[in-house]
Amino acid sequence: MVTTKAVGDGGEERALAHLLRAGLRLVERNYRVAGGPRVRGGEIDLVLRDRDGTLVFVEVRTRATRSHGGAAATVSGVKQQRIVRAARHYLM
Repeated sequence: MVTTKAVGDGGEERALAHLLRAGLRLVERNYRVAGGPRVRGGEIDLVLRDRDGTLVFVEVRTRATRSHGGAAATVSGVKQQRIVRAARHYLM
């Protein structure tokens, strides 16, 4: 039986391989920021650097089917806020 984590890890590996082939360079993987008493922490799956120096923050989503929308449909506003919080922390 394949676990949800294994599916997610496989998706992250495929995404990373694709981005590396596109010329980006891996800087950090699974960057985590601790939360506080009222705020959950955040995580960025992949941090990469493009050839022009641009820092790229990647959230990887793996879906078995598109019957309920694509992967982008699974990133809620709250999840987006957590990613932004983690990205801002990384940049500090």
